[in-house]
Amino acid sequence: MPQQPVEAPPLGKYLASSEKKTRDKAVKNLAAFLSSNENNAMSDIEMAKLWKGIFYCFWMSDKPLVQQALASELAELLLTIADTSSSLHFLRGFWSIIVREWHGIDRLRYVIYASSSFVSV
Repeated sequence: MPQQPVEAPPLGKYLASSEKKTRDKAVKNLAAFLSSNENNAMSDIEMAKLWKGIFYCFWMSDKPLVQQALASELAELLLTIADTSSSLHFLRGFWSIIVREWHGIDRLRYVIYASSSFVSV
């Protein structure tokens, strides 16, 4: 039986919350979702939605220590994915959102996103 595409959990609004506790819980739920074997068939659209939420999660983190911790935690998410092709799909999602949203990043957040790019590589 062919595998059905798995939808990402509706984490976008929780990842982009203005409340740090809500964002932290969403990142933990995301880690659990990605570490399960079910995410192998996530569609490009679902991955884009997921990364849009992650992008704004990072956007809402405005203190340097919080940003550094989040960048490390997000980079470690890649290691929780057991399947290599799914890991690469997740990483492509990161670069796609960075390319798509780069023009909208203000000069104050530029350094934040640049540092997160280096952590993910």
